[in-house]
Amino acid sequence: MASVGVMFVYNALVRFVIGTDEQRFEDGARFMIRVNDFKAWTGLDQGVAVRGSQVLTLAVMIVTVAALFWFLQKTRTGKAMRAYSDNEDLALLSGISPDRVVTITWILAAALATIAGTLYGLDKSFRPFTYFQLLLPIFAAAIVGGIGNPLGAVAGGFVIAFSEVMLTYAYKGVLAYVLPASWQPAGLVQMLGTDYKFAVSFIILVIVLLIRPTGIFRGKVL
Repeated sequence: MASVGVMFVYNALVRFVIGTDEQRFEDGARFMIRVNDFKAWTGLDQGVAVRGSQVLTLAVMIVTVAALFWFLQKTRTGKAMRAYSDNEDLALLSGISPDRVVTITWILAAALATIAGTLYGLDKSFRPFTYFQLLLPIFAAAIVGGIGNPLGAVAGGFVIAFSEVMLTYAYKGVLAYVLPASWQPAGLVQMLGTDYKFAVSFIILVIVLLIRPTGIFRGKVL
């Protein structure tokens, strides 16, 4: 409850500082590969566009995740954090300071959230209310992967993200490209509208809680 309260306080401060309008952080060329350029290079009818922010997000994600796993697996502090997460009583008997572990955990969580929020703002845009749209998918990803398991958090994020995209994507363009002209679909060929992305996250969350409460990688039970 304290975390929720702090979240609302910071949200209010952000609105006071930058306002409620949409903020964009684009600087320089936005696309590294444009659709027309891709068509010219490959000779294909369909093009692909790659934004610089997407490449930056992928590179920073790889470096950040690798650094986090190295920290948790190789350093004494990381091992103490994992030990305290697995068994608090045994960790205390081993001389691990719970206050130090909690402090470092909060610092790491804040740093990772800052990196993720910055990359999200660079790729799309930023509004003070954006976090409301991200809370449920993030929460669902953590539970689906397994609470307390770093690898599970990564896997759960991919499961939630790809599920939302696959179930709300309009496949008309894909089918029109691979099917004969006589078989062209009339509608969008969409399982669910994009407004139902949150419903997809919620349904997956409920199913996992009912069938496998510990998540894919057997984290803690809520």
